Amino acid sequence: MAFTLKGELAIVGKVSTKSGEIEVSRSKTFLNGGTLSFFVEQRIHHNKVFIIGLKDNYVKFYWPTWMLFSTFNRFYHIPELYISWIL
Repeated sequence: MAFTLKGELAIVGKVSTKSGEIEVSRSKTFLNGGTLSFFVEQRIHHNKVFIIGLKDNYVKFYWPTWMLFSTFNRFYHIPELYISWIL
């Protein structure tokens, strides 16, 4: 059994959005937020591994919704449950 603690920082270099003839661009680099994760990994048989973990995201723009780019200037707390089966 293995335990993994992982931290991430997300930095955005440039944002450019276009809708028809309207284009909004922001070229200033900014800190999008960070993630802290904890995983438990268990080898089941030979190279087969089962992983379960928790991710705690604290970000302005969440990666599954990059296309939406919220107009609110605040950070969001987004927890995730991570389950993986490596065959």
